[in-house]
Amino acid sequence: MRAGLIFLTTLILGALIFSGCTTTPQNTGKVTIVTTLFPLYEFAKEVGGDKVEVTLLLPPGAEAHTYEPKPSDIIKINEADVFLYVGAGMEPWAQDIVEGTNNKKLILIDASSNVTLLKSDEHEEHSYEQEGEAHAFEWVGVFELTAGTYKWSFAKIDDEYADPAMKMVILKSEDIESIEPKAEELMKSENQETKNDEDILTVNEVTYLLNFEETKETTIFTINITEDGKYVFFTEHMPTEFESKEHFFKDTTGNDIEPIMTEPESEQDHHHGEYDPHIWLDFSNDEKIVLAIAQTLTQIDSNNKNYYEINANAYVDKLKKLDLAYSSSLADCTHNEFITGGHNAFSYLAHKYNLESISALGISPNSEPTPKKIKEIVDLTKEHNIKYIFFEKLVNPKMAETIAQEANAKTLVLNPAHNLLKEQFDSNVSFIDLMNENLVNLKTGLECS
Repeated sequence: MRAGLIFLTTLILGALIFSGCTTTPQNTGKVTIVTTLFPLYEFAKEVGGDKVEVTLLLPPGAEAHTYEPKPSDIIKINEADVFLYVGAGMEPWAQDIVEGTNNKKLILIDASSNVTLLKSDEHEEHSYEQEGEAHAFEWVGVFELTAGTYKWSFAKIDDEYADPAMKMVILKSEDIESIEPKAEELMKSENQETKNDEDILTVNEVTYLLNFEETKETTIFTINITEDGKYVFFTEHMPTEFESKEHFFKDTTGNDIEPIMTEPESEQDHHHGEYDPHIWLDFSNDEKIVLAIAQTLTQIDSNNKNYYEINANAYVDKLKKLDLAYSSSLADCTHNEFITGGHNAFSYLAHKYNLESISALGISPNSEPTPKKIKEIVDLTKEHNIKYIFFEKLVNPKMAETIAQEANAKTLVLNPAHNLLKEQFDSNVSFIDLMNENLVNLKTGLECS
């Protein structure tokens, strides 16, 4: 959570200062660059060549949307010359680290500030305002819980609670959609059961009115679960509005309990915001990022300006050839829409080549589609006689396989290329390689001539 990361960052950087560590990397004579995702790692290596040392924070095989930085990552950033990240909400933890660093010479490259951003449809997908009528609840979280007791806390922020009270409904269910009408009915009912600090809440068809103790920094309620299963919590306000130094939901041993699904997507589910951050899947964006890297390296190491410019131009040429291959190969296809069983990472690619990307999930791979949405995608696949459903290697292919099975279609890989598998990394597979593989599969899936 954000508060925990700020505390961790401050603690680590404070320890660095106290121990006498400097923010200057070991004197290798090379510019040190720390990057978050694989495309940025490749761009920096290609431009910097043997004049730079580039570190990729994301371990091979890790999913970028759920990645959380380790203490060693914070130290690497603090000791680097350049920190290169995607921005646009792709790495929600990055800003906290940047704000906490004591390296005054650290140069930041926010890649999203150099490109044209597409609006995210995330707000529409997860909005709880439909046809002008607002729901009685602002947040829903599904938790898989074992029998026992749990603690749900509400903390003051800046010496006050976000609200003096809040309504909550707790129901047992496998999903949100089936019990949403009941929760709506309960939340709008005037029959409420008032609960105060240290009171016990049980799973019941009742609306709890939770009163927060003004004389305390934190008000805590006990949740009593009598049997294993999935439980859905409907709350009048976002739980994170009452979250200070600790996570709002814990078991009796103090371990954080995270939801397996939320609506709208919570911070840990990686809610991006207003813009789609998957900017590297538009090769014209990549060209601008590559040139920005060259400009930054020239600023640091002006003696090698020509070297960086030559390398940058050479890589831009590769991107232009890639763009030409895509535009010519995808110009004459049977279909102009492609369906992915993963998250919505391909809007930039689709926009660039006049295609339509349809995904089962939202922008986050942690979200789950409703049965209604799955049926709509299956019906669309059948109606348009689409023969392939795409999936991502770093995300469970189950959803793509389910849609393909229901629609009598096959599956193909479409790689968002934010990271590599370990064997790919060890084999020096490049971003260009991944994009060429994507093109081959797109031509097959779209039935291009």
